[in-house]
Amino acid sequence: MRLEPIANGNSVQCKRVLVIRHSQSGQLSHAIERLIVPLREDPAIAVHVETLRPEPAYLLPWSFFRFFDAFPESAHMRAPALAPLSLRGKPVVTAIACRNI
Repeated sequence: MRLEPIANGNSVQCKRVLVIRHSQSGQLSHAIERLIVPLREDPAIAVHVETLRPEPAYLLPWSFFRFFDAFPESAHMRAPALAPLSLRGKPVVTAIACRNI
């Protein structure tokens, strides 16, 4: 799929794509990187990647008790605080990949 550049008067701007991702183990980051290869290879597209970072960070490997401590927050939909993202002035495209474990 090829995105057409944005015409702006006499000049042409690149399409800008912002990818927001989070991966604790790195597997989903790898999937996202494979997904955006065609975008990165297209000279008419500028790709910017932002990574969601929970605060405090979830460090791997989890201890037995740390693993089970995460479930109450998840079940009660209490999301952790996130480090700020620099999204000002950028159109946003969010790619979400989930796995069932």
